[in-house]
Amino acid sequence: LYCTLEVDSFGYFVNKAKTRVYRDTTEPNWNEEFEIELEGSQTLRILCYEKCYNKMKMAKDDGESTDRLMGKGQVQVRLPPSPRVPCPFPFSAQGQ
Repeated sequence: LYCTLEVDSFGYFVNKAKTRVYRDTTEPNWNEEFEIELEGSQTLRILCYEKCYNKMKMAKDDGESTDRLMGKGQVQVRLPPSPRVPCPFPFSAQGQ
């Protein structure tokens, strides 16, 4: 098993990171950290695959073989405002 992390970019998802492969377990403990540039992205997608070896490989539409997708999920990305961008409205901590 392994997972990939993808972010959306102009309507397509781009692979940004991949965990190491765990074999012969249904409970992998990756404990890995990745630093991913999210600026301009709205969605982070997580895909988990079963690594297929030799005859287990599944055929893709283009004739190549691929590993088997076991699960997927996605998270909407909400980045905090950049400190370099001025606030469009005045802010005061005191009530008036």
